[in-house]
Amino acid sequence: MIRKNFKKALGVSLCATILLSNSVFAKEFKDVTKNGPYGWSYSYIDELSDKGVIDGYPNGNFEPDRAVSFEETLKLLKGVINAPQDEVNKAVEKYGDDLTKIGVASWSKESVALAIERDIITLDTVKEAKQKGFINPDNPVFPDRNTISVYFARALKLPANGDQSYLRHDDKDKIPASTKGYLASLVKAGIFSSTGSDGKFEGERHIRRSEMAKITKLSYDYSKAEGLNTETKTMTATVILSTNINNQDTIIVESNNKRYQFRVNSSTIYKQGETSLKFSDIKPDQELKITYATLSDKTAEGLAKTIEITNSKVDLIAYVRGVSNGSVTLNYSSNKDVDLSKDSRFTTNKTETFKTDSNSKIYKYGQLIKLSDLYVDDIVEFKADKNNIIKEAQVYPKSTSVSGTITSVSSATSANTREKITIKLSDNKNYTFYGNSNQNDPWFNNSLFKDLKTGQNVTLSLNYKFVTSIGDQKQDNYGKIENASMYVSKRNDGRIGEISFKTNNGRNVYYITDQTIFRTQRFNNLRLSQINERDLVGLTGKISLRGNDVTEFIEVDSSQRFDAIAKVIDTRTLYNFGQREHEYTIEIVNPGRSSSMKKGEEYVFSSNSILNKYDYLRITGYKEYSNIYGNQLTNVQVKIVDGDYGQFY
Repeated sequence: MIRKNFKKALGVSLCATILLSNSVFAKEFKDVTKNGPYGWSYSYIDELSDKGVIDGYPNGNFEPDRAVSFEETLKLLKGVINAPQDEVNKAVEKYGDDLTKIGVASWSKESVALAIERDIITLDTVKEAKQKGFINPDNPVFPDRNTISVYFARALKLPANGDQSYLRHDDKDKIPASTKGYLASLVKAGIFSSTGSDGKFEGERHIRRSEMAKITKLSYDYSKAEGLNTETKTMTATVILSTNINNQDTIIVESNNKRYQFRVNSSTIYKQGETSLKFSDIKPDQELKITYATLSDKTAEGLAKTIEITNSKVDLIAYVRGVSNGSVTLNYSSNKDVDLSKDSRFTTNKTETFKTDSNSKIYKYGQLIKLSDLYVDDIVEFKADKNNIIKEAQVYPKSTSVSGTITSVSSATSANTREKITIKLSDNKNYTFYGNSNQNDPWFNNSLFKDLKTGQNVTLSLNYKFVTSIGDQKQDNYGKIENASMYVSKRNDGRIGEISFKTNNGRNVYYITDQTIFRTQRFNNLRLSQINERDLVGLTGKISLRGNDVTEFIEVDSSQRFDAIAKVIDTRTLYNFGQREHEYTIEIVNPGRSSSMKKGEEYVFSSNSILNKYDYLRITGYKEYSNIYGNQLTNVQVKIVDGDYGQFY
């Protein structure tokens, strides 16, 4: 260490509020000129003296070679930190008495107390400084460059383990291990040079006034750019993207439907609960609490000081793509723009595999289920953590049925809306499902819910959130197969494929099992495994369902349409998988212009209409193929007529 006496070293503060110097010697110095030996420091000294941050001497010199003391260094760092005054006051209240006893000068007491509060030094450091002569107004020992670099790095919240590849000093091996990491961080931040003076760091040498001017100016600029000397704010947001823009790590988030961009740096703290994280752990769709400082640079909202993941993946919606070995693969996207009351098809942009643990909760309409109960194409609304563990999920199966008590029913009163039904299920919660739309659609027929009342118990067959059939109300099961596909392998529930089926009430997806029978002109009494699914596309006919599983498909020739007068000769009530059907046998009284029927022929059909024996009917529909069930009718519409049936035409 080198001992030196000097009368006056540096000014009082770097606080932005103190801009004017009391010294008349602040601007021009005879011994520091732009083209002189200290030209490299001229601009730093010029700017800081102009703002009153540093002063010269009464003789008009700056004396750039003079050393800077321990207390003066902390005074300058107080300005770099620019802490709120209430923080400074609390620090003085906490440490002031001890500092007075140690002998800290009154003009530096606030600076030293703040340095302790900010973990730049400790109270023991001050005591040791006093013992070793660093706090001595008459003949002080001056701190060396190793010590100064550590203090500045701590004040700027730079990491102690900086990348040492930034250090290119010839005397690098002489730099203490406790200094190297801090110094590397200062070099990376652009405050210290990577090669030092004449290629050396000279860590055991004191720091000169000219050097301190440069370091202080660059530190102040860094503090301002990084938002270290501004008040912090907080925001809760959802991650859109974490990326690197112009060599700057950046997080783009969304909050209250607005997007914001935050910069991060080596001092940014990432965490989830008590777990420390890294920038690479920040992923799209995570929910964050961001503590940040506003920046003068308007390209970003601020610099993130702390980023806390509160939920890794929230409000996501997905299609199940596979379940195996305790994991599920999901095609997912954000749930905020998906409305399952309008459409069960939505766009996904990410695919990941998720797992469950003992705390995971997966519900299917109020019932807690296992991961193995999920099937391909089920819809899942879910939340997961950063380890892709599902925390909570709600499943909407592609095919299921639910039973409960109706709490409300509403009709589709305007274009492009759907009728709604809300029922209370076994978990005592209400769930809303959707029926037919009221849009101007030639396939639109009538309401599924028109005969249902509040308080009534009901069973609904569902395709996601859409009702396909209700209790004793049999759905319109005549239509056209628009698509058919086979799965790669049979599912656990016996399903081996599916068809898209269009009826008067719209399109639905139904499942083919290994027990489904197809009766067509080409394929009589065959299963899908024995048929090329392409041969089914375009066929018209009727399906029989067990829930949403097809038990039988019977092809019907649309040319076999009839419009006739008939008499009911027999009635029966059937119960098919909990649904009530009425089956009628009729005798054709007047076949009308239908060449496919003859007077006196008998046929059987099912209907929701309540008919009595000997009723006369105007009946329309289609005949099934005679080589299959010659006496079967489908898609039947009936109207009771009086006995004057002879005047049919």
